[in-house]
Amino acid sequence: MDLSAIIKAVLAPLESQPVVDFLKDLQPGDNLTGRVVSVEDDGRVLVDLGRSRVMAQIAFSVKPGQSLNLQVIETGPVLHFRADSPENPLFKVPMPREDFSQVLTKSQQDRFVQLATRLVAATEESRLLQIVPRDILVACSQVRTLFENVPVEQPVDQITQWIKAAVENRGLFFEKKLADMVSQPFLICAEDKSMQGRPTVTKALITRDIKPQLMILKNFLTETGDLQETDIQLAPKEIAFMRHSVERMLDHVVQQQDRAVARWEAGETQQVMVHLWPLQEQNVPVELKVYYPQKRGSGESSRQHHIALLLDMDRLGLVRVDLAMISGHLHISFFVGSETLKEHFQNEIQSVEEALAGTFEQFQVDIFVSQEKIAQFHEEDTKGATAGRVDIKA
Repeated sequence: MDLSAIIKAVLAPLESQPVVDFLKDLQPGDNLTGRVVSVEDDGRVLVDLGRSRVMAQIAFSVKPGQSLNLQVIETGPVLHFRADSPENPLFKVPMPREDFSQVLTKSQQDRFVQLATRLVAATEESRLLQIVPRDILVACSQVRTLFENVPVEQPVDQITQWIKAAVENRGLFFEKKLADMVSQPFLICAEDKSMQGRPTVTKALITRDIKPQLMILKNFLTETGDLQETDIQLAPKEIAFMRHSVERMLDHVVQQQDRAVARWEAGETQQVMVHLWPLQEQNVPVELKVYYPQKRGSGESSRQHHIALLLDMDRLGLVRVDLAMISGHLHISFFVGSETLKEHFQNEIQSVEEALAGTFEQFQVDIFVSQEKIAQFHEEDTKGATAGRVDIKA
């Protein structure tokens, strides 16, 4: 099945009861035409079906005003439609982009962090622990980190840990990691005395990964409707805002996972994940692309990985960094826009080498002047990635 052509939709907010009846009358096999009304900041698409509107997740690019030929393939609370497949689905399906900064506006982010912080502080200092479980406090703390800036002022080892966590624990790979863990039951043996008093590996994974934390927090906020305001120190409107925000963040994770599956199903030779992280006092986030080649029978050691980084710096402009590791040899390539910048970078190579000393077995740093290579950053996902494997030691 071509997953890139599958559209999942739910009734759009504020639709009337007759519209609900219309959707209930739909049967698998029915054909209808939809029109794209708008594309939300979080990637969801508002589609007009004539007698109703639905909010849909679409794995290929669409524009307002575009018509969609749809066929109903499954009915229920969540409708599934099949759309006319793009001529080249690999080029049409957007790359997965882990970018929570676009799910909520800056003011909404600030309000969410403020409310989550208030809930944690009030709970830890009062009887609220009897009402708000410890797991909810952990979830609040974890979700707040989604809007933190990259800790560029911290030591290299702490920056490395932050990047590692941001790449691995933002929900994209949760089910895969959980499946891998279940396939190795010896790792979570509860009878092992050495595990007594410690969380199991499974619980540690759930605690680290943002998707289950969002699900835990969503369930709690959904179930707080019967509690009085004084019970959890939040007004009903504040609870509703937090719940809506969590739902949008969780939808974002699911959508990026759907994109990854659609691109794999479309025949992509390697998976590409894009991560965008905010930097303090800089409007443009840092953009990191991680390439994951398909697994082969020869094992993990034969797989080659590649990382590309794009920085939009206030004084230096656009700077691209490519990292590749081959047979234990790390190769770092800087691409800058002028000979002047190249000379400036060459003067700082020693500090880069000192920062990486002891982290990799061998490494090499090169600097190139290439506006073309910088401009290709957003296009190369359809052309394949440079060979190389990156292994950041924890």
